[in-house]
Amino acid sequence: MNNFTKSEPNASAPPSHDVSATGSRCWFALVAFVGLPSAGAWCAFLLLSEVLIPTVGLGELDRIRLLGDHLRSDLPAPPLAMCWGNSIVREGIDAAIVENQAPGWRAENYGLSAADLTELQIALPAMLARKPSAVVIGLTPWGTRLKEPDIGKMHAYGLARFPRDWPANWEKEQFPGLDSESWAALRADTNEHLIFFRRAPLDGLDYAARVLIRGDRGKNSGREWSAPYEMQRSIGGERLARHVEVIQEEVQAFLNSEDRRGEVVPRFLADEIRSAGSEPVFLLLPVHPLLQDFTEDLGTRLHQHVEEVASHGGVVADARHLLEAEAFADAVHPNAEGRATLSRFLGTVLNGRTR
Repeated sequence: MNNFTKSEPNASAPPSHDVSATGSRCWFALVAFVGLPSAGAWCAFLLLSEVLIPTVGLGELDRIRLLGDHLRSDLPAPPLAMCWGNSIVREGIDAAIVENQAPGWRAENYGLSAADLTELQIALPAMLARKPSAVVIGLTPWGTRLKEPDIGKMHAYGLARFPRDWPANWEKEQFPGLDSESWAALRADTNEHLIFFRRAPLDGLDYAARVLIRGDRGKNSGREWSAPYEMQRSIGGERLARHVEVIQEEVQAFLNSEDRRGEVVPRFLADEIRSAGSEPVFLLLPVHPLLQDFTEDLGTRLHQHVEEVASHGGVVADARHLLEAEAFADAVHPNAEGRATLSRFLGTVLNGRTR
């Protein structure tokens, strides 16, 4: 008789586990939980920054990004005149005509829509790093007005790396046109800029559609540094009268505000330009005959102010009364005729200047 009995498993004993395998699965799950979303976000940032933004752009702000890239590329050999200003400069200066009028000079037009002197402060060190012989600053009679900061523009300048060219001692106090919010946007890191522009592909397509509807030259003009004008039509009659009224209202609001913060900026700019070995050229832009009486006193004060600034080195070129009404596309922007006349005027100013 077999004295050995079959042993029964201990029902109360815990089941055996492979501790190392369980730990590995936990770590894998943790890495997947944390890592996969992070990798997805990283891929999304990479797609946005390396593919979508370079292809589709930033809509109306894309010229800022393109200017940052352009200033880090091969520029024309000196002597080079860099022309800065708002859309009046963009529409009103053809660099090729300037060059024809000033043999030996090269010129480029960096005009940006609605740009004010604060934006030139932001971009100026990157421009001066390329050793221009002259920096042409286009000013309307109300050109010292500092607009409410555009947060989108500040992110665009930051994304285009303009602050990287600033002197180490530059702080917010150098910029009377910036508040704390706009300063933070300008100085944000690249990821914050990309988060702000996460809708850039849609904005770029929307901008392209609006350009097509308006009949302007289109997106490629943003990459143009010689003749970057967009407008191809002129207005008259009631539309022109209404535009004149709009400009008068804006100027009157500026006068009523008694905001004089911007008056210190021309001297700041001129000092920086001279310190870099370049010459500041203050170009007082043409004023439509329908606006000349309204802006004459303001323009005269500006003229006197920049004359005093330029007395320490620089030139003032007064084109306020240069154009007849027929040379304007609307109340402020020159048309093709006005562009040719203003460009020849600027070329004459540059011709014979120290190179």
